[in-house]
Amino acid sequence: MSKNDYIIFSSIDWEVHYQLHHQLTLSLSKSENRVLFVQNIGVRPIKFNDTGRIIKRIIDRIFSIRGFKIINKNISLLIPLIFPFPFNKFFIKINTFLLSKSILNWISKSNFNNPIIITFLPNPVIINLLENTFQNNFKIYYCANHMSKGSPEAMPLESWEKKLFKNANLIFTISHLTYERSKKYNNNIFNYPPAVDFKKIIQNKKIFNIGANKTNICYIGALSNVIDIELLDYVISKLNEFNFIFIGPILINVNKIKKYKNVSFLGQLCHDKTISYLKSMHMGIIPYKKNEFTDNVYCCKLNEYLACGLPVISTNLHEIEIFSSNHDNIIKISKNKNEFANHIIDINSKYDVIDKTNLKTIAEKNSWDKRFELIINTIEENLLEFEKNRDQSSNLFFDYYNRIKKRLISIIIIPIFIFLISFYSPLFWYLGNILAINTPISESQAIVVFSGDGYSNYLNTGYQKRALDSKKFLENKLAKKIFLSSGKDQTIHEVTLLRAFLITEGIDDKKIYIFEDYPSSTYENVKMVGNLLVKNRITDIIFITAPYHSLRSYLIWKSNYPNINIKIPRVIDSPPEKIQWKNSYTNIKIILYEFLAIIHNKLNNRF
Repeated sequence: MSKNDYIIFSSIDWEVHYQLHHQLTLSLSKSENRVLFVQNIGVRPIKFNDTGRIIKRIIDRIFSIRGFKIINKNISLLIPLIFPFPFNKFFIKINTFLLSKSILNWISKSNFNNPIIITFLPNPVIINLLENTFQNNFKIYYCANHMSKGSPEAMPLESWEKKLFKNANLIFTISHLTYERSKKYNNNIFNYPPAVDFKKIIQNKKIFNIGANKTNICYIGALSNVIDIELLDYVISKLNEFNFIFIGPILINVNKIKKYKNVSFLGQLCHDKTISYLKSMHMGIIPYKKNEFTDNVYCCKLNEYLACGLPVISTNLHEIEIFSSNHDNIIKISKNKNEFANHIIDINSKYDVIDKTNLKTIAEKNSWDKRFELIINTIEENLLEFEKNRDQSSNLFFDYYNRIKKRLISIIIIPIFIFLISFYSPLFWYLGNILAINTPISESQAIVVFSGDGYSNYLNTGYQKRALDSKKFLENKLAKKIFLSSGKDQTIHEVTLLRAFLITEGIDDKKIYIFEDYPSSTYENVKMVGNLLVKNRITDIIFITAPYHSLRSYLIWKSNYPNINIKIPRVIDSPPEKIQWKNSYTNIKIILYEFLAIIHNKLNNRF
């Protein structure tokens, strides 16, 4: 099954911790198949805490060739940029077009021949692509979890996934529950859960020791919303004689367990380093919450723990219970946090007599080499049958139609689309609301005002709005002092005008402090004002600035002065909360400027 072309629509990004998606892609490439790996395009609208991922995606895209990167001679990566409205009918069509155009260009230039499509993602854009752009290709849905149950925002995926179940030529599942779910819609289903690269683990001789004098309890994988933090808090606090080591990205608030001295976070490591650390551990844990989503999951880490000879303690997840019952109840399964802690204590007391070889033998039965052989054989058998029934004439017509349509769209529709999406869609209203953050406010030690919003090439009258904002908060007695700073040097200094206005409105001159220096950037402005606040022992402020300028300022403040509590209120010119479909050229210019400024500050390590 070599020298075929594949397109894999992934539900994760390439650079995240090693998972099934990577195993499959790398194994296909080693068999001389060519693979285009399309990074995750998401299943829910973006949120404020996605800002870091968005910036990284934009930077990765900038340093790619029209979104494409070469991983090795057989693996290419597509970093798509799409509009973050996964279930809006208008944007589904737009995103389908954008992604289709990129992939068809790649197919043409790379001479991909009837690529086999494997998707881990059941979202509307992917299904549109499969039904239109790739309607004559062999399509596989690898159902890696019950994605619609992962978050409330992803619930609409359920109806789209049913459509994919019905239309896929072949379905792979990773757990018994996903198998049963898909069986209602398709008969051509095979349950192939993730497996361990057993050879790689055996050949890895490096061991990174950590906490050699204590029993080391390890968790590998992302610390995400599937983790039961309450359980971990209880177990770690009760077992303070054990080390708890977490290897993987932190995607949730872990303050509850971060405070303990017997806890270490090593962050996201490459797979080889992760294995080297695992070999110095004594136990592996799977502290997942039990719910409809996690019961559909087969944990990749399970066999990795076993392959390193680690006894495993898990919560009572459906798939783990089945695995354990099929292997002489080898996994210690807990129904509550007390059982979880007691299992660790029990294993520790018997650790020297536990048969580690048996654990590795069980992992070897679930080796990736064996699993991949089954996957490839299944694809090959089904592909041969599919090829017999392929309508070649229809395929030729469809290819010709696509070429003509693509030319027409490029010449006529793209400029119109760019104009409409910029000026007559909620896109820039949505992006503006990401920038215009606000927080609850209360009485504070001082008000800090940044006037002169920093945007170039237009007359700035924003200081007038800042004057009205300042007056309101002072009159409401939310602070006793006010610090005024401007980033623009003008004929009559803005801070002077602000001060004069406040005095005429009855504000005590002694409460007002103005900065007569004009910093060259928001970063310099924050440093100048922040140093004075620290000197005056001011640790709690209301910060007033132009609304679109608030996110950049907040990130710089929190990075450079983490001990100062920053409160950002809604201001007079804050963008409306109700969705807006029309945008002005000025607004678009300011919003784009701010996002570029955030990227610039991030690249210069200012936050």
